[in-house]
Amino acid sequence: MVVHDDPQPTTTRHGMAFGDAVFDGHAVLDGVRAVRADTMEQVEQALDRRDAVPVYVRRWRPLLAMLDHQVLVDARMRKRAIPEVQIGYADLTIGLGPALVVGRHAHVVVETSWDGLGAVITGAASLPLTGEPAPSAGTLATATSTPRSTAFFARRRESPMLSAKARRSPRSTPR
Repeated sequence: MVVHDDPQPTTTRHGMAFGDAVFDGHAVLDGVRAVRADTMEQVEQALDRRDAVPVYVRRWRPLLAMLDHQVLVDARMRKRAIPEVQIGYADLTIGLGPALVVGRHAHVVVETSWDGLGAVITGAASLPLTGEPAPSAGTLATATSTPRSTAFFARRRESPMLSAKARRSPRSTPR
């Protein structure tokens, strides 16, 4: 697995995201270690060592070209941006965020709205953006973030299982 993030991520929940590796050079979440990777060589080294998840902080399209991946998880949850089409970047694409349409933007969508948070959607769309975060314990949840570029890639040799549908669908060329 490789994580892609912006060189200046907007992650505000430090200690709770692999984005911390961008700032500190490494991060540990629930016993899983991540390391910042500034070059493709550093990504390959981390993947070969299998001791940490590389967090790549350069343009993501060259990363896609380098990896022999099957799965792309777009976890940017870009609230106000027009959803981007992810289908074609991997055999299985999973999108998180508002207004994502299954079959158009991604193969599978995960709801990020408080109304259905975490629901896996396989035949419809995620809810559109309805406003700001809901109050939490009487205060506005200001600690949320909307990363500009967080994506996860799983290499073929590390992805033990894909749905039969994803295995059957041919990979198209990214636009």
